[in-house]
Amino acid sequence: MQILCRSLPAPDNSTLHPHSDSRQLPNNLNEATRQKRDSLCHRETGHYRFAAVTTFPPARFLFLFATSLFFLSAARLQAGPAETLAKSLVEPEPNESEPLNIVNIRSSYVFEGDFKRGNGRLGSQSALENRISYNHRIRISGRWYFRMGVRYDRFDFSSSPSPLPNHLQGIAGVLALEYLVDGQTGFLFETQPGAYFENDIDSDAFNAPTVLALAIPLVKEKLYLVGGALYTGFGEYPVLPVAGLSWQISDAWKLSLLFPNPRMIYTVNDTLKLWAGGELVGGAYRVDDRTSGPGKLSGALLDYTDYRVGAGVNWTVCTGFSIDAGAGWSIQRVFDYHRADDRYRINGAPAITLRGVAEF
Repeated sequence: MQILCRSLPAPDNSTLHPHSDSRQLPNNLNEATRQKRDSLCHRETGHYRFAAVTTFPPARFLFLFATSLFFLSAARLQAGPAETLAKSLVEPEPNESEPLNIVNIRSSYVFEGDFKRGNGRLGSQSALENRISYNHRIRISGRWYFRMGVRYDRFDFSSSPSPLPNHLQGIAGVLALEYLVDGQTGFLFETQPGAYFENDIDSDAFNAPTVLALAIPLVKEKLYLVGGALYTGFGEYPVLPVAGLSWQISDAWKLSLLFPNPRMIYTVNDTLKLWAGGELVGGAYRVDDRTSGPGKLSGALLDYTDYRVGAGVNWTVCTGFSIDAGAGWSIQRVFDYHRADDRYRINGAPAITLRGVAEF
């Protein structure tokens, strides 16, 4: 640390050191004496003030500069109006509008489609999906929340002449850290440890899908870039990138290119929205051991994927409760035993979806 001296205009003698009102600086100081006095920066003269300046080696300066840029960038993470992350860290009161409890119930049905393996037709199959989850938020500080909950998912399939399961299901806990602005997520780290299975729950059915994502504002309150990573565990690709875009085109129109349901949304009024877009439905599961059928499919990992497009309506029935209903087309459903190198496809069929969300 260097101690530097900075010259200030000379005050009146009356403003000098309180215990030396009668002391005045001699006018006949020689140059050597003045230089010595200046170098010592004697406090009693009142003519000089200490200024402390810290100097750093170049490497340390670069490190601090890079660290500062990181935190300045992180402070801009947001997903709603122009509040910054830095402000939220010191904000004493939470946003009272953020709901602390979330109940989510969803059901969908895909009508029968042709069941194929390779070029051969094996029959037809329909699919019923049901999901329910409950989450509770605990405020940490500012707009940071810890969220925990539980969820149950289940797919039921009509019978077909194949070695495929009649159903798949998962029961898991939910642990998440999130940063919220007006109900929108600016940062998310979420893991769902649990059992993803057919009928039998054992240690081989344990998995913990995890997602890390953040939103970076490109145009304040209008355009946001979303990036991150998804850990699937059981999936063919254990780690996948997450990328998306949210663009508030106008007061009425919004483009949301976010996984797993990209949408174009038109706001009719405060309670009614219309949407059109796509959806990716499914998951990765461990099937039961089998005594019949291909041995390589016994106890195997299965990726189930349903690619859909459609349109629908979102209706806010009252404060804290909304219903989302949609209809469209399941382009293709795929059962992929990726480690056994065996795949089954179900061709396109109509699909309908109904979802209810309660937040309080």
